[in-house]
Amino acid sequence: MGVGIALMNQNIVKELQTYLLKTKNNMEQYIGQIQQFPYNFPPRDWTFCHGQLLDINRYTALFSLLGTTYGGDGIHNFALPDLRPRDAHGALIDINLGDTYEGKPYMETCIALEGIFPSRG
Repeated sequence: MGVGIALMNQNIVKELQTYLLKTKNNMEQYIGQIQQFPYNFPPRDWTFCHGQLLDINRYTALFSLLGTTYGGDGIHNFALPDLRPRDAHGALIDINLGDTYEGKPYMETCIALEGIFPSRG
């Protein structure tokens, strides 16, 4: 009886993996899309919105959308928005995943580095 359950669980895992692969391929994000995730790491092709500088040569498509709106010199680098929570005076709030912020579970805000270039028009 235990072997039958193990085989059934393996089949469920295989079906789930197949579904996730199909879903990922059908639901590609837009470059520059901002989304919250409940992880302490950014998913593949995403990075945290912590105001960091990125190299223009490496992220040309994202730079064409953001420019130097959030900082950077516009020649070698550009900055991402800093969307970490702040207090009324603008100081960063020390908060971790699992904590609550404004009555909701805190999640990291990320921006897509790769994906579909959004159409204009």
